[in-house]
Amino acid sequence: MDKSGLGAQTRRLARLIKPDKVVIIDSSSFNLAKQYPEWYKDYNVITIDGFPTDQQVQSYVADVDVLISCELFYNASTTQICNSNAVETILIVNPEFFDWLTPRYYNTPLPSKVVVPSHWRIAEMHKRFNATYLPTPIFSDEFENARAINLKRTGKRKYLFVNGKTAIHDRNGLESLYRALEHSTGDYTVTIKAQQDIKKHPDPRIVYDFTNPEDNEKLYTDYDALILPRRYAGQSLPMCEALSSGLPVIMTDIDPNNMALSKDWLVAATPIGSFMTRTEVTIFEANHEQLAQKLDIIDVGYDAKLRAIYLSQEYDAETLRKDYQELVTVW
Repeated sequence: MDKSGLGAQTRRLARLIKPDKVVIIDSSSFNLAKQYPEWYKDYNVITIDGFPTDQQVQSYVADVDVLISCELFYNASTTQICNSNAVETILIVNPEFFDWLTPRYYNTPLPSKVVVPSHWRIAEMHKRFNATYLPTPIFSDEFENARAINLKRTGKRKYLFVNGKTAIHDRNGLESLYRALEHSTGDYTVTIKAQQDIKKHPDPRIVYDFTNPEDNEKLYTDYDALILPRRYAGQSLPMCEALSSGLPVIMTDIDPNNMALSKDWLVAATPIGSFMTRTEVTIFEANHEQLAQKLDIIDVGYDAKLRAIYLSQEYDAETLRKDYQELVTVW
């Protein structure tokens, strides 16, 4: 129940499937983040401080048919406990943190259903786990005002870069943006939004914003496009939210970005290394000159913004409602 991407994902998931019970992980003890229990005031809620014990898992699955979670179950014995109670388990995975990719989990029962929310590494997930692709839902009404304002924008173009909390190996590509600006001559501004202090660049076109609006829609309001030259990882929540806000999204031409965006919004990228999570993750670097060219000449007018809204329909909650209802149905 914090404002991380995972917090937004689970809040929208609850809104979509309307569960009979919600188990909330209070994460403040390990990440010091502000918690938002009011998101779940209309649900039957059980709040756990930190990671649940076996006894707590046993208690909260005792009267349910299906347990659904995102990224992790937060207790390594969950699938075993649920199997013993005839409870179906559904895990919407992040391949970076999918425990069953590690040898010590090979003998642990798999979730009943494995759901992959993006096309990142989906071939591997299909091969090893018979996984189902089902995107994270985005409710278009959350970004209605942003769409209206962005579609009417005129004048000097305004770009947005969302850094959030800096992830390992500069996941969102802040350094790539800085290097691209050194090759760019365009007349525009770039607002860089971050939740913590970051390395700054002297380019006068940059505006730094360290505020954290309570209304997530304000993050995407009054811009022409989102710049996000990501170096690795799956479906970016800012990408989906920006599309729903009517913003074209400039990203690296790698999985899963190139499965979601228009070809003319993508920038060539080269593998530059890797690091280990549960498995090896390849790191890519955007072509700085090509990114600079996109910033200088890319079309971010009315028609391009309409195209962004059209592409956002793949993630629209109403489009996905039937698939999610079928996912949690016990046959």
